[in-house]
Amino acid sequence: MLTRPIPGTDESIPVVGLGTWEVFDVAGSSEEIATRKEIVEQLLASGGSVIDSSPMYRRSEMIVGDIIKAGSVRDDLFLATKVWDRRQISRRIADAKVNRPDERRRHRPDAGA
Repeated sequence: MLTRPIPGTDESIPVVGLGTWEVFDVAGSSEEIATRKEIVEQLLASGGSVIDSSPMYRRSEMIVGDIIKAGSVRDDLFLATKVWDRRQISRRIADAKVNRPDERRRHRPDAGA
């Protein structure tokens, strides 16, 4: 899979990632977690690692956390999240049931604090 370097580091990440909007916004039954865990495993098997989410994707970040708790290797994943403002950052990290995201971005950084 094609990768690009992360500026200022010795690391690279794949240019294609897995978005979680809608598909990962599920109630969280064991069957739903298992199905989405298979999707993450396919991502990893194909050389991918980037999972992109956002608090605006409702339950998606929580489901990613449940998938990691169900056995996906956290160290193999690059987790990206987006927030509307800085107040959401610490709250979303605590809510996501995972270690800190590897990348945090703001939706519409021109929209104010």
